[in-house]
Amino acid sequence: MSLIKLKYITFLFFTLILAASITEAKASEWVVPFSHSTAVTVCEFDQPKQQLPEFNEPQCGETVLASIDPQQRELWIKFSFDEPEATAMFAAPYGLYLFGKASSVVYLNDTLLGTNGTPANSEQDELSGHMDTVFFIPEHLIKAKNNQLVMHLSGHRSLVSLDHPIHLIGFGGYADPKSFVQRYSAWGLVLVGAFVLGGVYFLMLSLKQPSIVNFKLFTALCFIAAIQLFTELSRGILDYRYPYHDVRLVVVTLCSFVLGVLLLTYSSIKTHPKNALHWIYTGAFASILAILFIPGFDTKTTLAIFVPLLVGIVQIWLCWRRSKDKNLLKWLIVQSIIAMTIVYSASGFHEIIHFVIIGVLLMFIFNRHAQELTLLQLERNKDQQLIAKLEYRLAQQAEQQTPTKIEASVGGKTHFISTSDIAYCQASGDYVQVHMSNQKQVLYSGTLKQLETALPSTFLKVHRSFIVNLEQVSCLSSNTADGGNNLHLSNEQVVPVSRRMLPSVRKTIKQYSV
Repeated sequence: MSLIKLKYITFLFFTLILAASITEAKASEWVVPFSHSTAVTVCEFDQPKQQLPEFNEPQCGETVLASIDPQQRELWIKFSFDEPEATAMFAAPYGLYLFGKASSVVYLNDTLLGTNGTPANSEQDELSGHMDTVFFIPEHLIKAKNNQLVMHLSGHRSLVSLDHPIHLIGFGGYADPKSFVQRYSAWGLVLVGAFVLGGVYFLMLSLKQPSIVNFKLFTALCFIAAIQLFTELSRGILDYRYPYHDVRLVVVTLCSFVLGVLLLTYSSIKTHPKNALHWIYTGAFASILAILFIPGFDTKTTLAIFVPLLVGIVQIWLCWRRSKDKNLLKWLIVQSIIAMTIVYSASGFHEIIHFVIIGVLLMFIFNRHAQELTLLQLERNKDQQLIAKLEYRLAQQAEQQTPTKIEASVGGKTHFISTSDIAYCQASGDYVQVHMSNQKQVLYSGTLKQLETALPSTFLKVHRSFIVNLEQVSCLSSNTADGGNNLHLSNEQVVPVSRRMLPSVRKTIKQYSV
């Protein structure tokens, strides 16, 4: 039953992943960002500025919008823009969007649009702003030419330094800024639920069968993937202040690293069990080096999963080259396609593609493991059948050489009769009627349960009131009239078989070829 459920889990993963990959963007509105090459005047003062600067002070200089960095600093910036041509496509009211790690105050044409936190020249005085915010723009403020935008920014509470802390400054229809941050939040949450469901399922399996290490590994894979995906999606769901963004980036990167190492652990155990630890250490160390020395958290997160994936590809290829196993070749092809997909989609890897890829890979691994368990179970069943058959033959031989005797009453006298002469036994109140193969009957002074323990393994209970000697069985028949089933014995006696016990009786008779 567990294997069937496992395939249902993988099918659920596939369905949700496919839906997530084809769903359209949820935002009907859109934002026109100001160009990163827009010329900007930047001022950085030693003392707090109580009013708008003139932007011609010695502390001011020229740069471009892409270079704005308020991390651990207090900045005033100013730039001019003409009314965007796309304004006609927006439905009023309008909004100015600011996505970035900063507290901010925004002025348009010398008019205050609003505040997002409180920018200051020290961490103690600063109130953290929201990571993604929108400022309402009254229609009468927009001029056709030479609009002046002034921003007061600071980011003293940044925990991690980013190369581009200001993600977007743009103009558009006024709406919830979360509508433009992540397009797949709704389906992403469904995928989170799928990962959690898989994790709970494998957790239950690991508790029932603690000896199977892979179930624990799959549990960790599912839960780590769920944590990473929810953390990634939190920007489009939660209205958080900018310091949490640094925590979010670190958690996502750490989860990606753990996920990569767990995937590498699985492939190492499967392909190189004797040297698994060496492969795991190598892949983990290479991932750590990439995370520490490669700039950009998006790149770090990508490499944290990509490096172990490459090491796994090498492992699988080496193992396949020796064994030429078709299943290993399939695994190699799937993992190679996923690696190429990561390279091809690196620029937008962290929208939803990353988790679609993880879902596909986990689905393939789970299905592969289910097939392995199926084959293993079949082999175990064959072994168990062989052992049971040998035990039965040994019991037959022992019975023939030294028949077991039971104490029974015949004509008021106590006799010891050989069990090899018994055809079947039938419960009768406080006694048991023992039917002999020669059609005679004797009484056993005890219960059917007591007699069952005294009889050798060549006897099988086929009904709550009947035990039959398998050596005496000739065939099993069904009674179409009442739907019952009967065992026909070699001495032409007939023994009923209960419906509850019919499957095991049929299996036993077929198994021992009696």
